[in-house]
Amino acid sequence: MIGLNILFRDWQGQLPNLRDVFQTKEIERLLMHSIKDVLKGKRHCQGKSFIDLVLQSDYKDEPDVDGDGKPLLCHVTTMHRVAKQNYDGRIVRKLFDKVYNRFDVNYTDETGFTHLHAACKYGFEDIVKKFLEQGQDPECLYKKTGVSPLHVALFGGHKKVVELLLRSGANPNLANKDGSTPLHVICNRKRNHDLVNTLFEFSNDKYKPININAQDNKDNAPLHLALLHRHKNLIEVLLRRGSDPNLANAKKLTALHIL
Repeated sequence: MIGLNILFRDWQGQLPNLRDVFQTKEIERLLMHSIKDVLKGKRHCQGKSFIDLVLQSDYKDEPDVDGDGKPLLCHVTTMHRVAKQNYDGRIVRKLFDKVYNRFDVNYTDETGFTHLHAACKYGFEDIVKKFLEQGQDPECLYKKTGVSPLHVALFGGHKKVVELLLRSGANPNLANKDGSTPLHVICNRKRNHDLVNTLFEFSNDKYKPININAQDNKDNAPLHLALLHRHKNLIEVLLRRGSDPNLANAKKLTALHIL
């Protein structure tokens, strides 16, 4: 890494095309290594120089293609790694703006986590919109957990992203591998009760009525979770919209038992 910085430090004129110097896999590896160095807070970090080099050189990811010229979407990128490890959103944003800015391509890693999941996780409304405008599936699943982009956006409390996904046909009743629907996600987090109203107001008519009494793998309905977390406003909204207070979970507890 030090040698690279010396090589490019005093470069005069237009920076070279990094593809003429490195293979794509090498650029990905060096970029990830550099980001790790920066986030460790190392003094005089060499990694920052390489990140700046990548951004200033206008390097952009180009997908490999199959025999028919179609992009190969199963490809682990630096974006997957930094997003799954909860790295600084400013770095993720720069990667979307400068490197991974083809939204007709939604890369997936070996677990099913995609670039669309990453954009939803960080609440990048404009990036999510670009993916959806290019026809990306709002219900692509993170296979390891069964989590959809809608689950991810709700977990982060990103209301505008939630609205976008619902308008694009995301299923508000889709459960992950724990049996949790989007309503469970809202009620299991300290989130604004307005997200429940958003779910009801922006969902596609074909998914209505929303299953407000859906039970997860522990037979908890959203109301059970709202009560467990003492979300007073959520409890009121759920009851007003038809939650069944007599529904029992796997421990035979109803809403009245939890109160």
